[in-house]
Amino acid sequence: MPILQAVGVVKDFGEHRVLDGVDLRIEKGDFVSVVGSSGSGKSTLLTILGGIDRPTAGAVYLGGENISGMSEKQSRCTVPAPPITKAKSARSASAFAFRRKE
Repeated sequence: MPILQAVGVVKDFGEHRVLDGVDLRIEKGDFVSVVGSSGSGKSTLLTILGGIDRPTAGAVYLGGENISGMSEKQSRCTVPAPPITKAKSARSASAFAFRRKE
């Protein structure tokens, strides 16, 4: 089972379609980069994958749980910015940043 999966993610802002059917599957241990030109939807995709924003259509699964239909309270994450010098690795910094609020 993937730790993070996007299935047919679409995001519209009014008449402007920013994401058009994005499919993504990230397995445990994968290292992933999101690259593209300015205005291509990278930040929009990441805010949707992080549960900060909701897709217009499609779904995002975190550990098999559909987070795209959660309320704001349910999907709230703690995203502190620890000093990078205290982080032992990018992985530990990411794990620290995306702890769920209880």
